[in-house]
Amino acid sequence: MRDKSRYYYRRAGRGGEKPTYYNRVGELKKDKGLTQEYIGRRLDMSLTAIGEIVRGKRNPRAKTKKILADFFNVSVEYLFPVDDDGRPMLRPQEEGKQTEGNIAA
Repeated sequence: MRDKSRYYYRRAGRGGEKPTYYNRVGELKKDKGLTQEYIGRRLDMSLTAIGEIVRGKRNPRAKTKKILADFFNVSVEYLFPVDDDGRPMLRPQEEGKQTEGNIAA
C-alpha cells in the first residue's frame, strides 16, 4: 500500500496550487542589500529564475543550489533545508488555506 503522505506531497501541484518551497535566499538577499538583478548578472541566471527561487515557486537543481550557496558563502543545507526524509521543506500554508499537500497528513 502506498504511503499517502508521500503520494500527496509529490502530487501537491497537480490540479491545484503548486507547493511553495522553503529557502533562505530571500532572507540573505535582503540582509546583504542585494537585488535580484545583481544576483542574476553575477550568476548568469534570469531574473525570472531568481525571483521564482526567492518566492519558493521553483526548487532548483543541485548544481544551481551549490552555485547559490557558494555565492552567499553558506552551505547548501542551510540555504535549502530538507525534512527528515531528504525532501525539500515546504513553506507553511497561510492560515485557513489548504491544499492537497497539507490535508493528507
